[in-house]
Amino acid sequence: MRKKKIKSIFIGTRIEALKTLSRFTKVIGIITTKNSFVHKSKKKIVFFCNKANKKKINIFLKNVEADLIFSSGYPYIIPKNVLIKKKIFLNSHPGLLPKYKGRKSIPHAYYNEEKYIGCTVHYINENIDDGKIIYQKRANIKNLKLNEVYQLIFSKIEPQVVKRSLKKVFKSI
Repeated sequence: MRKKKIKSIFIGTRIEALKTLSRFTKVIGIITTKNSFVHKSKKKIVFFCNKANKKKINIFLKNVEADLIFSSGYPYIIPKNVLIKKKIFLNSHPGLLPKYKGRKSIPHAYYNEEKYIGCTVHYINENIDDGKIIYQKRANIKNLKLNEVYQLIFSKIEPQVVKRSLKKVFKSI
């Protein structure tokens, strides 16, 4: 693998995904929300996610000299004009796409009594959680409480899915 040669920007709030991305790329900037675990890690924060910064963030993402933009818990849709072909845009979604798109995927699956839940990494397009799936992994959540499901997804499954997806994407470039 081309460790530390790919330059990336992390956008989001999930520290485990950032740590995994940092193992396989050189993270040159971070966009996150104030007081998230990512913010508390005190690394290369370029912008904080908020409505006032949305336009600046999109301009930054479009123009930054990075090979990869990786989203994990980023609260905004990236506009089509930012999704330029010379960069790879990936999203880590805490659910088994194409089912349960959007921010509330875990509680929706949990309260619908799904037997399995998981994590999906996919290419970003202009629609919500709609791009081509790179890799996903599922786990049986029968007999787990909701907080245990969150812990399972974010601490265990998501880092594995991010790692596997990055390897798969880097093989193709």
